[in-house]
Amino acid sequence: MARLEKEEEQGYRRLEAALANGNAVAIDAAQTYWLRVAETLRRLDRELEISRRGEEQMISLKEAQDTITYCAEWLRISIATFLSSETSSLMAIKDGGEFWHYFGQRLKGILDLVVRNADRTNSAIPDWAKDRIKTAWNVQEVQEPAAATSGPAA
Repeated sequence: MARLEKEEEQGYRRLEAALANGNAVAIDAAQTYWLRVAETLRRLDRELEISRRGEEQMISLKEAQDTITYCAEWLRISIATFLSSETSSLMAIKDGGEFWHYFGQRLKGILDLVVRNADRTNSAIPDWAKDRIKTAWNVQEVQEPAAATSGPAA
């Protein structure tokens, strides 16, 4: 890539020199060469970008920004739900260790619910992010109950 970039720079300098000289044949040759090198460089750069994306080294900035926003929303909703439903219990706890244990268990349960329900909201979780959240918070996958069949059993 570095060699190709140097070659593109040299080709452009040759084109500028040919333009300054005014020789139509030299201009055409220099321009053709420079365009070929620049196009090869552009294609190689694009292929590297695609390759990195394919290797999951790159995601779009918009997807990263949306994911951060959604994570912040899920955490805010989880903590607000936790505090609104657990304030009385929390106020009775005097021991710091007991508080952290209680907080962790209850918040995890609420976060499980928020992650499961996120697909039904405007903050749907991308599959790759859902896997990471499940791993980080030890969220259990809950299967939806199967629909009951009607009619007599055979």
